[in-house]
Amino acid sequence: MNNFSITGRLTNDAEIKAVNDSNVINFSIANNDESKKDANGNYEDVVSFFNCVYWSKSGKMVNHLRKGKMVTCSGRLKQERWEKDGQNYNRVTLRCYEVLPHVFENVENGTIGNSENTEPFPINEQSNVEPF
Repeated sequence: MNNFSITGRLTNDAEIKAVNDSNVINFSIANNDESKKDANGNYEDVVSFFNCVYWSKSGKMVNHLRKGKMVTCSGRLKQERWEKDGQNYNRVTLRCYEVLPHVFENVENGTIGNSENTEPFPINEQSNVEPF
């Protein structure tokens, strides 16, 4: 079974590319994990970065995937391998079937939702291409 979920903040604005009748949205998230002790025995954050791919029919979700935005992504890990100039390369990406921006992350600041984007989130949009 290959099922993975992660919550983190986008490291950059998402990028979208049209592919046939669909759109592929690429983005990266950073996840903090408080798991490493420093020399004084205190815990400190360890940051991990995850490259994500999401296929979408409409592509509207890209309007909500902005740098610094917190999201929860669920999907499947996929290792990609390729060769270039005689050198082998590989990377692991998260092929998302669900991406949920955290719309209430500004509650502590006295605002609800994302004040910079008033367009409603396409809540019923699911990945339209089986990425597996």
